[in-house]
Amino acid sequence: MPKVIERCEPSSVVGTFKCTGGGHPVLSHQSNVVKACGSTLEISLHQLFRTKDYDTCAGPNGYVTFMCPVCGVETDISGGQYQVEAANLRSKEEYVRILQAEKDMHLRQ
Repeated sequence: MPKVIERCEPSSVVGTFKCTGGGHPVLSHQSNVVKACGSTLEISLHQLFRTKDYDTCAGPNGYVTFMCPVCGVETDISGGQYQVEAANLRSKEEYVRILQAEKDMHLRQ
């Protein structure tokens, strides 16, 4: 059996994306696109969440979305291209709850 010299965890980086405010019809509303800052971001799996709208385009599982840490605008990515299934992600509500808890913990320190 080979000896492990240095163990590395698999990367959770999904890819590099631009903050565009684009995606499903609710996100693509003109006001959201105008607010997008255009930052290029390295997005990790834990920064993705599932969103839905009232359109049926997303199917039962929804869209794969990230929130820009610079401007707060949400942008969808193509789940199939990046091997991320919306059904396997936490909901937007759960993601926002976790962000708030992390912020609160940081403020207490």
